[in-house]
Amino acid sequence: MELKRIHLQDPDCDLARALNREAFPENERIELDDLLADGQDDTELLGIYTDSRFAGFLFLRTGPGIVYLAYFAVCPELRNQGIGGRALQMLREFYTDAQIVVEFEASDDRKEDQAMRLRRKAFYLRSGFYETGWFQYYMEDEFEIACTSKEFDRARFDALIAAIHEKVPSFDPVPYRKDTPMHPEPIGDSVIVFTSEEHRFGTDAFLLTAFSHYKAKDTAVEFGTGCGIIPLLMQKKRPPKCIYALDVQENAVAQLHAGIVSTRIGGEMPAGIHPVCADLRELWENAPLGMVDLVLCNPPYQPPGSGFEAANASQRIARHGVLCTPEDVCNAAAKLLKTGGRLCVCGRPERLPDYICAMRQAGTEPKRLQLVHKNTQSEPWLFLLEGKRGAAPFLRIDPPFIMYENGELTPEAAALYTGGSAP
Repeated sequence: MELKRIHLQDPDCDLARALNREAFPENERIELDDLLADGQDDTELLGIYTDSRFAGFLFLRTGPGIVYLAYFAVCPELRNQGIGGRALQMLREFYTDAQIVVEFEASDDRKEDQAMRLRRKAFYLRSGFYETGWFQYYMEDEFEIACTSKEFDRARFDALIAAIHEKVPSFDPVPYRKDTPMHPEPIGDSVIVFTSEEHRFGTDAFLLTAFSHYKAKDTAVEFGTGCGIIPLLMQKKRPPKCIYALDVQENAVAQLHAGIVSTRIGGEMPAGIHPVCADLRELWENAPLGMVDLVLCNPPYQPPGSGFEAANASQRIARHGVLCTPEDVCNAAAKLLKTGGRLCVCGRPERLPDYICAMRQAGTEPKRLQLVHKNTQSEPWLFLLEGKRGAAPFLRIDPPFIMYENGELTPEAAALYTGGSAP
């Protein structure tokens, strides 16, 4: 058996095209012509040949010290004959100084093809690949990452993924680990949110989602998504056009990914959520600057150095503004929002002046304010503030939102959890 490079003009490229269409479903497939169109040295299509007969192909993307096996298929009539395993062995022998990375559909008991997923993973582990503990989500499915070294070179893999994305913009996965203990919490009968010690949710997430009055045509961004409760709630009630859910912490992004792949709305996995692992102070490559209708943020409630700071670094980031001040939130939102776009935030009442000032300094005028009370006799425990980019000064004060009356949820508060009316 041998591996030989195939070019677009070669007759065997037609065989590889046909096998690519047979082996991969449309939602996971990129046509070979598109993959090879740039003609760069970092792309390689290798044909697998047995006795000079075309038996399959491997499509590779290469970078310094790393090889990404993006597509690998054996002709149907030649499967289960050891050809795939021998091809991978030859590939490892050829790239002895590089780490070879592959991905395959993650195990999922709810999938009809679960048995095939388990067989595919076992095949790669038998063929010299190691589990990395890393996953990535794209093309509406979750994929597990494996490599030919016991230590996964994340930095080189990230650089290679970024290079691929420049040439194939539709390829935009975010790798994440699953080493944080996560617990599924159903929200109604369709949404599942994964919580952890670092990232949980509370009533404020439901209040902010409802207060935002988002529309189905909106392009939205959430800063500090945490466990992803807000984008998942938005998908449940009335999905916006799309929502970019940003968090600086990889464990938070992992929780959101877990929620996406576990949630079924109308029998379908939500497709409009785009998780982004990035610092809001720097945003991310290809961020939709000046094109966003709505930015939401449920920020850390405590300023740095105030109160009791958690020993856990992840909890400090989530609860204290060590990476996220009011100015950071409002300045980042100003870069994203179109004229007339809205920024909706919530927080403790003592932080309200900070957000009003920060909004105005960033060119986003505070336009609507609502205070939330536990009951009619209590002081407010939360503010909800909406600002509009480039608007004239005028602040509307909405009636207070009351959570409890006579020890029971008010009808308005109960509606938060059942998908009813907004505040």
